Amino acid sequence: MAPHITTPPFHDLEQQARRLQRFFVALVVIVALLPAVVFVFLEIGHHRNHSRQAAGRLAESLIGHVGRSGPNRVTISEMVQAEMGANDIVFLRLVAADAGHSLSFGAPGQRVFPTQISVSLPPAAAPFLELQVQGDDRDLLRRVSRVFVIHLLVASALALIVYRLPMRALRLALDEGKRTYEELLHADKLSAIGEVYAGLTHEINNPLGVILSRVRLLRGTAAERGLPADLAEDLEMIDRHGSRIAEIIRGLLAFARKTTFELTETDLNRVVADTISFLETPFAKQGVRLNILLESIPPLRASPDHLQQVLVNLFNNARDAMPNGGTLTIRTRLNDRDLVVEVQDTGPGIAPEIQGRIFDPFFTTKPVGHGTGMGLAVSYGIVRAHGGDIEVESSPGQGALFRVRLAAGGGRP
Repeated sequence: MAPHITTPPFHDLEQQARRLQRFFVALVVIVALLPAVVFVFLEIGHHRNHSRQAAGRLAESLIGHVGRSGPNRVTISEMVQAEMGANDIVFLRLVAADAGHSLSFGAPGQRVFPTQISVSLPPAAAPFLELQVQGDDRDLLRRVSRVFVIHLLVASALALIVYRLPMRALRLALDEGKRTYEELLHADKLSAIGEVYAGLTHEINNPLGVILSRVRLLRGTAAERGLPADLAEDLEMIDRHGSRIAEIIRGLLAFARKTTFELTETDLNRVVADTISFLETPFAKQGVRLNILLESIPPLRASPDHLQQVLVNLFNNARDAMPNGGTLTIRTRLNDRDLVVEVQDTGPGIAPEIQGRIFDPFFTTKPVGHGTGMGLAVSYGIVRAHGGDIEVESSPGQGALFRVRLAAGGGRP
């Protein structure tokens, strides 16, 4: 059975937007160039009428001249050349029954427009049977070229305006819809995972608490009774790994929002300053310089302890990204109605292909034993629980910038 292929969300809308864009650009070009095309046909018609009228006058003059003076080639040439100059005719041919008696004046050349006119002559113009004339169309070509260039420039400008304004707005709306859709999918996935984790952690937490309490009791007993060192080391290893399990479970509980959120009026700058105060010394030992830029911002309703947990996670991740030292920049500012905290490091950055996964539970780029992969997932859950958002900007080799947005004065329990 063939696998079912699901059309990506917004695929149809994107296709329709592209079709609509092509339609509007074509419509603009047609509307802008159609008057130019009409102008060309009108001018060609006008030019042909002018040539036809000139040919008619020449035919009348020729008939009168032949009637008065006969078919004298010299006088006919003088009369024809004078008439050609007066009527902007560049080529004239008098066709006779005998090709040897035909006369040609001027050069036909290669013309852009079909403007040659033929007029049949009456017997009174014998020996000539037909008069062929071709008018000078250089002025017509100049006018048509000028009109086409103007309309082409207008069409290009209008097409650019159509693309840059409504179509660009439509593309931005689609991109925003896709981003919102992806955020909703991510939040829904985290919510579903959180419900599962909440049940599992409660089932694991109780027996784990018993195990840890007994191990710690045994470690105390081993120290009092002088039991073998290898046994004490085994008990210490059990205690250490059990504590690690307990740490992971605490992260899972926070991720699943099973910990208490007590919203109070909170000074975000104070939370940032307090967090920095107990991390500043270990960061300095690792060669991480702090660049602190705190603007004056209004208070918000939030859980200070949980916000501090978010900041600790972000600060520690930034420090871990700079093992050989660097600069950690911490900013707070007011952006419209949002309070913004930015945490920027000078580390190697985050590869584009994994930026969409860094907030997933248990996803980590750190070596085994150096991270649970829950820090950013927990931080994401805490920020979302406050009605805010957290995002990342990063390029390889350019460091990473984490931006936390919180609604000024508001939050949700």
